[in-house]
Amino acid sequence: MQAGHTYVKLFGAASPDLRLEATGDGRRTAIMGDRLKAGRAEFTARVLGGASTGQPRTLLVLRDGRPIQVVRVTSAAFTHRFMATQPGDYRIQVMPATAVDALTTPITLVAPARGASRPRG
Repeated sequence: MQAGHTYVKLFGAASPDLRLEATGDGRRTAIMGDRLKAGRAEFTARVLGGASTGQPRTLLVLRDGRPIQVVRVTSAAFTHRFMATQPGDYRIQVMPATAVDALTTPITLVAPARGASRPRG
């Protein structure tokens, strides 16, 4: 909990479990609540289970609180991959209709320092 590796299920067991992971520059990895120093990252979002509702669920990918992708959840073990090339806080949330069902803490993508100076000698 202290590290922020969390997600919230607003309707308890009826809400799905969520997973959010990222791999930056092909080797560094992060999970919910982590900072990832990389120029770009491949994210994997998973939506697992939850009670079936009368309406399909929608997965929202957010950067800095704003939706950047909206994807229909098509199975009880749903996976969605996406690339991020801009720094920011990336998180996911799942919604049946207009209510938020579950959401994650973000993974913060931090641009690596450019042109770090080297000592001259």
